[in-house]
Parts: sequence; C-alpha cells; structure tokens
Amino acid sequence: MTDNNINIGGVRFNKQDVQKSEVIKQDGKELNSVFLNNGTKVVYPNQAEKNESCVEVKKHSSQVTNKYGTIHHTSKSVDFYRLNGAEVTGTDESDTYKFNGCRNTKVDMSQDDGHLDLVEFYDDVNSGRKSEHTHSNTNKVFVSGNNEVKQNKGDTTLIGRDNPSFWNGYYDVHKGKGRVKED
Repeated sequence: MTDNNINIGGVRFNKQDVQKSEVIKQDGKELNSVFLNNGTKVVYPNQAEKNESCVEVKKHSSQVTNKYGTIHHTSKSVDFYRLNGAEVTGTDESDTYKFNGCRNTKVDMSQDDGHLDLVEFYDDVNSGRKSEHTHSNTNKVFVSGNNEVKQNKGDTTLIGRDNPSFWNGYYDVHKGKGRVKED
C-alpha cells in the first residue's frame, strides 16, 4: 500500500491534490505557499506537529431520479483542519471551503467571477473515534476564532454558533459583498 500523503510545513495533504508548493518570504517571514489542483492558493507559516493540521479536497456526488430521468451532480469542497495564520485565495469557479478549528485565517473569495462561493467556520471537535473522516488521534478541541472572509455579492459565509440548537440554529449566515469577521 502506498502512502498518498505529503507534509508541507506541518500540514498534511494528499499528493494528488497539490499542483505545486514552495517556500516564500513575505514581510520578512518564511511561509509555505501551496497551489491545489483546483486553483486554490494557501499560504501559511509552519504549523506545530501536535495540531495535526491537514487540508483535504473532497468530492461529493449525488443523483436524483424522477420520471424524466436521472440527474447526476458532482461538487468539490476543500476542508481545512487546525490551521493557524493561513491566507486562502479562492478560484474563478464556485468554491466551498470548510474551516474546522482554524484560527487567524484570512479567506479571499472576492473574485468577480459570477460564481457563488460558500465558506464555513466551525470548531474542530473530535470524538476520538476513528473513521475515514477522522483526521486526528487526539480528543483536543480546536476552537475556531479570529477568522476573516472577504466575499463578493452572492457569496455566503457560515459561522458556527457557540451554543447551537434546533431552536436558534447551528450557525450565523452572512451573505453579500464585504468583510465577515469571526470573533
């Protein structure tokens, strides 16, 4: 069995998702610059190994069958886990980005590309159970905070609530052009 993971500056990626990576200097600091195959750019300082940071490109498929036939729908999302101090730039396509336990992240979705983008921020709460979606071996909770999104008209940002419930909702919804800041 071959290992398809690579570690770039303390962040785990699937080799097949990375187009190129390099170390750059920005404001006198060394940063990792990674371009994903879908066009997403991620720039970040080295991450602590104990955070078990990772970036995963996920493909979602669904189909609906009715009396007229079957419609197949495929979409992709990029999930970011436990990154601190990252800058993410979206593509000229419809982007879905999910940030789990990320802090001090700046996301630029302001491209005037005519596509709707979705950005989601949540705490990273791992139950300790291993599954195909579990990325961490610890039970430590990484709280999401101090993140910012620059979005265009039609874009949506969801910020997970501290005390979600069926009655008050699970997240705050922010739509439209401008900046959205998570405290």
